[in-house]
Amino acid sequence: MSEARKQIIDQILTFPANTYSREFLDGPHPKTNKPYSDAELRGYLEELQGSAKPVRKTQQVQQSPEVARIQVERVWAFFFHHHPEIADLDAHRKALYERALSLSDDDIVRPAHLDEAAKLLIAEGTIKAKKIPTAAELKQQAAKDSETFRQAAVQLGFSDNEANRRMVAKLGSGYSVADIAQSIRNGLQLSAVGEAEQQQRDEQERQEILEEIIGARIITRQDRLKFESMPLQQLRSEVARIREERRLHGLTGQELRAHIRSQQQQPSLTVPELPNYIARADLLELLNSLGSPDGSRAIELLDGKSFANGKEAFHYVCDKYGFDAVNKRLGTYAKRQIAGIVREIVHPFDKH
Repeated sequence: MSEARKQIIDQILTFPANTYSREFLDGPHPKTNKPYSDAELRGYLEELQGSAKPVRKTQQVQQSPEVARIQVERVWAFFFHHHPEIADLDAHRKALYERALSLSDDDIVRPAHLDEAAKLLIAEGTIKAKKIPTAAELKQQAAKDSETFRQAAVQLGFSDNEANRRMVAKLGSGYSVADIAQSIRNGLQLSAVGEAEQQQRDEQERQEILEEIIGARIITRQDRLKFESMPLQQLRSEVARIREERRLHGLTGQELRAHIRSQQQQPSLTVPELPNYIARADLLELLNSLGSPDGSRAIELLDGKSFANGKEAFHYVCDKYGFDAVNKRLGTYAKRQIAGIVREIVHPFDKH
């Protein structure tokens, strides 16, 4: 114990109004298991000094309202700090004060009276105690909040850095992506994502999508090259299509008929046709020369445009005519056979 702390406790013990022992004041609080800080002890000492001369109901209080308010707030702050299971609400303060006053013999409410009042009110059910999370639960919630922050950073376009994390942490715990978005609309300032970080995010997303697409089917080398050469936006469209196929495959007959009816009621969008002069062989040539800058007949055929290499030309085709058109011309799905043996079980992604 430091000399300054010892002097504060010594002074507290000289006041008759104090009901705490030296061991209690210097030791850990039974609820929080944390010792009182020097600042808290000093605040308690000032509160005792302010009430050293008890003021009866018949006496006039010679004290400014502001000083009185500050002293009252110190007492409440001291109380709620060591009673985290009780929410700091006006209704709770009123109930605690009235019960604590009934426990006092001289019309002065002391911390010990508030502690006893808290026990009684919780036992009676007048105050509902909050559940204090365990260390494991706090760690689990922190992990969830971290993942929520990461998802929000990607979806809302701000940087995943420590400064932004500290700003979002002010929302408390258990927040959602929608909560962060609402806070931004309300004026929360978060630094935007930088170019390098965005490129890293895009590459990570690309790899995750490729893993989902390629891992969901048996594909040929040409199909792999086709997927790997697609722009990110095209990959997003393709994985969305695959997920929709999965969803439809899991529908009941009644649900599927309802889905088909809803689709028939919606106007269809006009999709540009892939020109007949761009043959399957031309597309295969582009796929097999992704790294080659040399000119080729396939590149020359594309609207008379010039491209640096096959990859750039293939991107152009996908962007202009859509992946479905290129998919249809090339053929996406592998035949349902392995080593020449036709599979008996039809995969939900196989085309018939």
